[in-house]
Amino acid sequence: MPPVAVFNTDSTIATSDMVFYTGSAFPEWNGDLFFVTLKTGRLYRLKIHNRTIMDREILINGQYGRLRDVTVGPDGFIYISTDANSASLLRIRPVIDRLYRVSLPFIIR
Repeated sequence: MPPVAVFNTDSTIATSDMVFYTGSAFPEWNGDLFFVTLKTGRLYRLKIHNRTIMDREILINGQYGRLRDVTVGPDGFIYISTDANSASLLRIRPVIDRLYRVSLPFIIR
């Protein structure tokens, strides 16, 4: 069976983690696949239907360095950890003036 998508035929993008969105904060993203990469430091969002990518979006494009993990929190927000000496935890949450905002640094208290 052929792959659903090929992102770079010359070298790896070093995918490090992925998750299907099942939260309530972004209802329009329900069921979308999110994955992070080490090499390019990107967060991708893929809308998939019947093994076909209907939409592809890069939400983070290298500005935070290597991205290690992605998960959906119980609040429905998307959390991402970076892979640096001063590792950070990023939070993606909805905002009124646009679909989402990346918050850095995010500190759990």
